[in-house]
Amino acid sequence: MVSYRTTTEQDMTPLIAENAVLQYVQAHERLYGRRPKDIRVLNPDWVLVNGAQIRVGELDHLTRQLILEYNQSMTQRKSLVLKLLNFFRNS
Repeated sequence: MVSYRTTTEQDMTPLIAENAVLQYVQAHERLYGRRPKDIRVLNPDWVLVNGAQIRVGELDHLTRQLILEYNQSMTQRKSLVLKLLNFFRNS
């Protein structure tokens, strides 16, 4: 018997985990300027991040937190630069 595989949700799950890891690595590199020490996909539902086993959904949440933290740090930097420019402009 020959069976032809079609793309199903089950076939796409490893890609979802790998994409979540990729997005986390990119966000981590933007915020900290380096790659995370240890990150890998254990199975479609679980990943290992710096020795901690977490679900892919939790990794997505962590990624959003890193992006938020990065955006806040950039806003603070921009504000500081503008304050310095105004200070020197008014001196």
